[in-house]
Amino acid sequence: MARLIQFGLSITRAQDDRLKAIAERDGSSRAEVARRLIEIALPFVDGGLGIDFARLVTILEFCSLAQDCIMQKVAPEEADRLLALAITNAKKYHAAQR
Repeated sequence: MARLIQFGLSITRAQDDRLKAIAERDGSSRAEVARRLIEIALPFVDGGLGIDFARLVTILEFCSLAQDCIMQKVAPEEADRLLALAITNAKKYHAAQR
């Protein structure tokens, strides 16, 4: 693990409550949750990008539904298998690190 450095950071009570809730759910510390969140956001900020989560989720849902619609018409016998594989891959490659 990388050597950690300490620095002060002030957050709102609401942010702290949210960090505590996630930490309790994940069995980790607030600091670990904050570090994970920083690791997720830094690549976007480094690239000069903002994050519009509502738009991002909408795009993902649209693409998912469009692909499902296409698969149901073109190869309905493969649609369920591909969905199961997508779920397996999501758990394998995108699950929260704990």
